[in-house]
Amino acid sequence: MQSSRSCRSRITPRSHLLRWGAATFDALGPPNHYAARALPVTLQMMRFAKQVVRRRSVADGSMGHDILVAADAGKLAHSECPALMIDYLAPSLDTTISGISSALALFAMHPDQWQLLKTSRRCCRRRSTRCCATSHRCGRSHERRLKTP
Repeated sequence: MQSSRSCRSRITPRSHLLRWGAATFDALGPPNHYAARALPVTLQMMRFAKQVVRRRSVADGSMGHDILVAADAGKLAHSECPALMIDYLAPSLDTTISGISSALALFAMHPDQWQLLKTSRRCCRRRSTRCCATSHRCGRSHERRLKTP
């Protein structure tokens, strides 16, 4: 059995997702104190990605698995794998957080839809991203109201 100290020091993605997501955007911004403060956190995310590559702890058929298979086949260097995984991980944090936030905001603005969801979970199929873009930079535009089945 591991000591409680070693369990706390282990890098796990779930315990750091919000910090990694925020640090990614701070690091990509102008060179200021936010970017400087984000550096240790982004380095932690890189250490995690390197650990995943070293241990090959990815699910079969996943994007991470495909990257490792490509490296094994000589299509890219193994040293490139952690950065490629971060290229997938970092933006996915933003879209997931934005998607959940948009869903919560929409349910707050339309409580009848929240009640519908609570009574009939069959209708829960990515509705928030269909009627409200998760990012101001991309998304679909609708000129008509969408109806929930």
